[in-house]
Amino acid sequence: MIELLPETEGNIVALFASLSEKERMRAFVDYDGLEGFEPGVKSAGLSFELRHRALVERIAFVCAADLQDEVDRMADIFKMAAVKRFDPAQRDDAWNWLKSE
Repeated sequence: MIELLPETEGNIVALFASLSEKERMRAFVDYDGLEGFEPGVKSAGLSFELRHRALVERIAFVCAADLQDEVDRMADIFKMAAVKRFDPAQRDDAWNWLKSE
């Protein structure tokens, strides 16, 4: 799976990934408060590892309705995943959806 390493600090995110072909992961993406990006830049940053996109089962996006185009773009990239947008006030619903069977 993916693990956040203790070296993570400030603007540096350290991840350890040990995905197998049998595991499918679920992702929580919080765009609430994200400002100053050109259209497509956010999704391009998340889609850097396209060869493993079949390992993604669900992606929950927490963001305002005006970022729906980014959610749609990610749904197009991760075609085998369920991708769903939640308003910032629905953060708990997003977590519950990711955890549900």
